[in-house]
Parts: sequence; C-alpha cells; structure tokens
Amino acid sequence: MLSGYATLGLFLPDTARTSDLLNNVNEDAQALFPNVRGTGPSVPAGTVYDAFKASYVAAWQDDASAYSYTAHAYDAAWMLIYGFAWAEYQEDGLASGLTLARGLRKLSAPGVTAEDQVPVRPSSWNEVKASFSDGAAVNLLGASGQLDYDPVTEETTGPIDVWVIEGGEFVVEEVV
Repeated sequence: MLSGYATLGLFLPDTARTSDLLNNVNEDAQALFPNVRGTGPSVPAGTVYDAFKASYVAAWQDDASAYSYTAHAYDAAWMLIYGFAWAEYQEDGLASGLTLARGLRKLSAPGVTAEDQVPVRPSSWNEVKASFSDGAAVNLLGASGQLDYDPVTEETTGPIDVWVIEGGEFVVEEVV
C-alpha cells in the first residue's frame, strides 16, 4: 500500500516533528523516512527560553523543545494577560476584543534597545503593569524569541527549521 509513495517526496507540517512520528509507525512507513522533509519553528535559545524550559520540566517532567510551538504558546498566553492589564489601566477596566487588541499593540515599542526589552516571565509582571499604568508601551523578549511586531503588518518573524529524518532522528538540514 505504501509502495506508491516510494518515489515521492513527502512534506510534513510543523507539528509532525514529534517523537510519535519516529516511534509509532510501522516498518513500511519507516521505509519512507528518507523521503520525508518538514518545517517548523527553530528551537529557541537564550535566557528567557532557558528559564521557560526549566519551569516546563519542573511542571510537566517533559522537554518543551520536543514539541513545536510550546514556547510560542507560553508567550501568547502572557501576551493575552498583558492585553488584560492594558485594559485594566488604560481602558477603565473594560476587557473586550477591542481593548485587548489595543493592549497587544502596546507590546512593541519603537526605538527600544535590547537592554530595555522586558523578558516574558512572571517576575516581569510588575514592570509591565507599571509601564501600562503610565500609558507606555513595552518591547518583549519572549521564550520563543523576539516579539517585536511590525507596526504595519502586525507580524513577527522568526527562524524556521527545514528538517529531515536520518538514523531515526530529526536532523535540521537548513534554517531559513
């Protein structure tokens, strides 16, 4: 049944890069591994990620880098919390889609140097609240990396791994 795929390249999405793919497929599927290529976010690096990863291990006894988007989801949760904080201090406590969106726009500040970035972690909560209380924006450094949103497109950028499977392991072939 799988022989029809023997000469085809197989491209897998971001979330396929898990141990389940390597460990829970039959031999016929494993024979196709040389044809497999995929992409996913690069595993982050830096002190904010290291602190997140240690906290993740303590809470879940698992490696956060084994899953795509774990650090990104952590950052997204904190960004939502920060949006609520903006609404509390600058929108008369009214939490709505509009006021949270306004708060999210205050998570990138032009002209902020790397030294002035606020790391996304619980110990930075009071610093973010103080900035928002003053009506000031903050620039975040997340567990997933830079969270500096483009003011026009409202997008961020980040490195993407292009991976293959070699010797029963994921190997990063290229970072784009």
